Amino acid sequence: MKRLRWTAAALLASALFFSNGCSSGTGNIPTPSIGTISPDSITAGSADFTLFISGNGLEADTVGFLDGTTRPSKFNKTTGQIEMSITAADVAVPDASVQVTVANPSPGGTSNALTLVVNPIANGAPAITGFNPPSAAAGTMGASVANANKAKRQRLTKRPRRRQLQKRRQRRRQRNRRLSRRSN
Repeated sequence: MKRLRWTAAALLASALFFSNGCSSGTGNIPTPSIGTISPDSITAGSADFTLFISGNGLEADTVGFLDGTTRPSKFNKTTGQIEMSITAADVAVPDASVQVTVANPSPGGTSNALTLVVNPIANGAPAITGFNPPSAAAGTMGASVANANKAKRQRLTKRPRRRQLQKRRQRRRQRNRRLSRRSN
């Protein structure tokens, strides 16, 4: 009889131990679900920005992913949203769609995916995509430009600008000489 009591007590203790590990105590981490992202679209070549993710099961240790790659993210306790940092390089390619997901640590799991649409630049207008070097003295910096002449990138620097101005002046002088010859 004593042995039966100890066996029953051991079974009861182990059942309580295992059920507490799977209950809704502090160890229960939900699988997140994304409801909305803001913004849900962006123009290619845009600067770095913050993507706001709303949904269920988002927690302080929830991590954001863009096309499966971890991005710096933090939980906003006030709004209950995840704020994920997106770099300009992430949205540099027009007509692209990138998948946004979040994940809670194990055993939480990964959320559903929502699509962030990367729109092309309106009317094919030029857009600055980077500076080389990142910092320099005034008048010496170059910029990489996307969509200049639609198919190629141009590098604008101080020297080509000087040449352009010199050529304009030269053409102006030639035009003025022709006009003055006609009037004589």
